[in-house]
Amino acid sequence: MKNVRVRDIAAEVAAETGMTGPEALEAVWATFDAIARSVAGGARVRVSNFGSFEPVLRPSRRSRNPQTGGTFMTVEHSAPRFRATGEYPEMVRRGDVNGSIRKVAAQSSRTPAAAKSVSE
Repeated sequence: MKNVRVRDIAAEVAAETGMTGPEALEAVWATFDAIARSVAGGARVRVSNFGSFEPVLRPSRRSRNPQTGGTFMTVEHSAPRFRATGEYPEMVRRGDVNGSIRKVAAQSSRTPAAAKSVSE
C-alpha cells in the first residue's frame, strides 16, 4: 500500500488547477483546517460524493491497563468520525484511480436549465 502525503495531494491539485505548488499546498491545508475547525466546533461537514466528517461522543467506560492489569474509568470525550458516501466508496471498490467524484457531483447537482446552458 502506498502512502500519500499532503504534498502529493497538493501536486495533483496544482496540476489540475494551474496553481503553483505552494498555492495548492496552502489550499489543501486550508481545506483540512476548515474541516477540522468545523468538526471541533460540533458541526457535521458533508462533501458531496465523498463523505461526511462529524464529531461523536464517546461515553466514559471501564478500561484496563495492560501492564498492571488494573482498571480505571476513561473520561467522556468527543472523537472525529468519517463516513464515506456517494461515488467515493464505489471508486475504491472498483480500484478506479482515474475516476473523479467532482464530475459526478457536478452532474448530479445541475438543474435541467443549468445542464442545458452548459452543453450549448
